[in-house]
Amino acid sequence: MLVSGKAIALVVSLVLSGGYGASVLMADAPEPQYVDPVDEALDACADGRACDHVAIGLMVRWGFLPSPEEEVDGDARVPDEVDVGEEPVQDPSHDGPPMIPWDGFVEVTRGGVKAVRTLLFETGGEYRWGGDDTLYPRNNRLTVEWRSSTTVHWDGVLLLLVVPKMDDPMPHVTLHTEPWSHVFEAAQLLGLHVRIPVTPLGHEIEINGFPVERDGDRNDVAVIRMMVRWGYLPQPEGAAPEAADVPEEEKYAMVPWDGFLQTTKGGIKLLETLLFETGGAYENGGDDFVYPRNNRLTLEWRSSTTTHWDGIVAAIVVPVHAVPEAHVTLHTEQWSHVFMARHLVGLHARIQTDDLGHEIEINGKLVTRDRPGEDDGFRLMAKVIAADEDGAFNDVVLRATLDREPLAGVAVYLNEALAGETNDDGVLLVKDLTPGEYAAAATHGDQSAATTFEVGE
Repeated sequence: MLVSGKAIALVVSLVLSGGYGASVLMADAPEPQYVDPVDEALDACADGRACDHVAIGLMVRWGFLPSPEEEVDGDARVPDEVDVGEEPVQDPSHDGPPMIPWDGFVEVTRGGVKAVRTLLFETGGEYRWGGDDTLYPRNNRLTVEWRSSTTVHWDGVLLLLVVPKMDDPMPHVTLHTEPWSHVFEAAQLLGLHVRIPVTPLGHEIEINGFPVERDGDRNDVAVIRMMVRWGYLPQPEGAAPEAADVPEEEKYAMVPWDGFLQTTKGGIKLLETLLFETGGAYENGGDDFVYPRNNRLTLEWRSSTTTHWDGIVAAIVVPVHAVPEAHVTLHTEQWSHVFMARHLVGLHARIQTDDLGHEIEINGKLVTRDRPGEDDGFRLMAKVIAADEDGAFNDVVLRATLDREPLAGVAVYLNEALAGETNDDGVLLVKDLTPGEYAAAATHGDQSAATTFEVGE
């Protein structure tokens, strides 16, 4: 059969113009949208779907590292990259620190890892003089690789890992650099803060690991739990602060602890007050309270102590990308300090503030939905106060909590005798106790809690 040129032209015209569904036949199939495995796992947890992964922020730095004091006193801005142009970082004729290669990678055996940002990577210059640092394109979900060298300063990376919650087999994380390498169990990175000497010249590698959560607005945040207590603190067995030999009226005089917590990035949330007295007089150690919030960065309180202690528990929420720069200020009338937020991870310190034995305790733990803090669960606390107008410190406030929430209807025993039950605020006030040592105990289901206190003469 012969086909005329006109017929052929008609068919071609129909195809090009979309006739007979030709547009469907010729159109490119839509490319599937790529979703990073790390983001997919975080989105599942944020959306309330099956959350079978734990997210870990990992900050690694290497080279000549600044001291914590230098970081706090210096410029808080840590740039991602520094353009040094074509000039060498170090003059070849200068007899200074040698170039150290830090080429390396972080690799997880299960889950995924991605880069959040680089820290002080030099985009120009020559590798042999500490420049031309590069974060390589990622070619699989398990590994992030880089090229880096240092001479007089340091470089670093901030990464985000997701690993399965299951521990059989346990996910492992390999951190490798030219001078130093180590394989961690993934769980070891949660709350890890170490600085490791690498060369005799003073080069170090620093590792900060912290849990990360993605909120409903798709922001990835680190949550640092910070407990602060002040006053006459309970003492570990065999340890006590040095205290001057002074009359009791001087030893137990009111001490003001008004203060605040403040972060430069993110925000602060109050989780719990510890032994705050809502009644009584400020000059007798009472009338403690947290001020109404007027911004997300600051938490302020009023507190005074006489024979015992007060405290607060707060969550410091820092966007992951801002972790390298974030500062936290702890201020009280008796003691103040500015911390790098990441230095609070795992920190536990007790500082004596005067010659009488008053102390302030700082405990920086980490909040994660998958690893409750050690202080969660059923707890019983006691504080001796002066609840009556006579000003005698012979009354005790007993407070029962479950996972930091007040627990009502708890039967509390003093020296094995029933003292009463806690009210709706989880509090039981016992008045007019005779001088001596007391052991308080309570149970809730299959959990038990106990504490001790002393009523003076």
